[in-house]
Amino acid sequence: MDLSDWDDIRENVVSVPINVSTGNTNIVSGVSGHRIVLVQCVIVNDGQNLVKFTDGTGGADLTGAMRLYSKFGGSLQPSTASGVIVMPFSPAGWLHFSENTALNINVSGGGDVAGVLSLIYWKRFRKQDGLYNQFK
Repeated sequence: MDLSDWDDIRENVVSVPINVSTGNTNIVSGVSGHRIVLVQCVIVNDGQNLVKFTDGTGGADLTGAMRLYSKFGGSLQPSTASGVIVMPFSPAGWLHFSENTALNINVSGGGDVAGVLSLIYWKRFRKQDGLYNQFK
């Protein structure tokens, strides 16, 4: 995917709410022939959690376990009550999931995790005169 597709990407963004407790949870199912590309997210927790994105159930970890942090007294501290992860909009995508594979979030620790993910379903195909992007 390249940044010249900015308008196509922006027009095809899908927002998905999340509310997850402990465990590996399917957030968005895979779509035949397409990749899920995470372009933006905000995740908030109400406990001391570790969060990671996985390539489907039992698939590869796409991130390490991320501890949600809060800002107390001017510095970032491990969260004991609430914390946040923010990935601002990136047309290049923060995470690219495998073709036909679900977007899963694995949460460990105590408390719930909520927020919103913005994503696109993307596939690149080849025609005689070049490469083309297709969005679901």
